Order: sequence, then C-alpha cells, then structure tokens
Amino acid sequence: STSSVLLTPISILPTITGSWSGEPVWDIIIPQAYMVESLSIELTSDTKYNAQLDNYVFATGGLDDFTDISENLYTATSDTLQFTGTIDAPYIKISFSGVPVNSLVSYYAGFSLSLNLDYSNTLVKRDILEFELGFTI
Repeated sequence: STSSVLLTPISILPTITGSWSGEPVWDIIIPQAYMVESLSIELTSDTKYNAQLDNYVFATGGLDDFTDISENLYTATSDTLQFTGTIDAPYIKISFSGVPVNSLVSYYAGFSLSLNLDYSNTLVKRDILEFELGFTI
C-alpha cells in the first residue's frame, strides 16, 4: 500500500480573494516571510463604497485560524489603515466588507499595499515593498 500527501504551495506574495456574504467581502493575506514591521493599505477602487472603520478587520494567525487584532491598528479611516508593530503569527489577514453605493452585476475593489520591512538581524536594515491588489466578485 502506498500513501501520498498533497502539498499546496504557499505563496510568499500577498494575495487577495473575494466572496459574497450579503455584501462583497475581500480578504488580503500577507505572509510573514517578509518580517513586516509596519504596513499601510489604501482602498483605490473606482467602485464607490460606503466604507466605515468597522468595514475592516485586521487579524493574524494561521491560514485557518485568525484572531482579530483590529484594536491594534495605528490609524484608520474609511479608505486607509496603517499598522505598526511586530507580529509573531505566520500570516496577516485584512478583510474589507464594502457596502456598494450602487447595485451592480459585479463588484471590484482595488488596494495599494505598502509593507515596511525590518531586517534588523541582517545587513539590510529596511525595505519597502509596494503591491497593487484587486479582485472582482
């Protein structure tokens, strides 16, 4: 008898997914391979949303088990959020549930993500990575 294990490769790039749960919801997953010291994210979508602060959830954990740490956000407005600090968990998850201004057939959200990296244990001390993420539901 033989057995096999299917291994799913895990991306080291931030990824975005979307789903419908009474309203469109987007999840951005950021792997901690980057040693993120701080991050900022801005909603850049052309689709208009009535976004409030509670439309964002900032969580950390494993792929199937996240803990909401939204109270640790450094600053947040309806279209941006920033976080500064260290996180020991393998992933950061940012969820955005947008209440669309108009009823549409599909919904798009675009985000600009900036990661400020801390490599204090290496010769490179700081680096900033920029990502443009978008997903249509």
